[in-house]
Amino acid sequence: MAEGPPKKPDQDPMFLPQEHVEIWRAFMAMRQDLAEKEALIKGQEETIRSAEGRLAEMEKQAGIYLVSNQPTREQRLIALLRQSLEDMRTAHRGARVIADSLREQYEKLGREYDFELNPPKPEEKE
Repeated sequence: MAEGPPKKPDQDPMFLPQEHVEIWRAFMAMRQDLAEKEALIKGQEETIRSAEGRLAEMEKQAGIYLVSNQPTREQRLIALLRQSLEDMRTAHRGARVIADSLREQYEKLGREYDFELNPPKPEEKE
């Protein structure tokens, strides 16, 4: 014998009042979007950490060329990489602000309609 309708609508929307079905669909789309943004942000963080390490190693290796008044090719490259890294950090901060705003909207909607708030974890790529 069936135990009755699920308690949470994200398990089965057919038990929702008709006027909430579209809201539920939007909520589930927000859940997916949020999971994708979080995965993107995690990837950005890994890329930034890796770039910081490579840049530090390049700066260390280029240190022997600091005797000259003219910047060497390596020093110019390092300056470009520093700027690129700062641009990545800026983009990352922007993505974090957007994801935080989406999470606030998602949680507010979930509380208002008593939807399950735990988004699925993004699938790990092997």
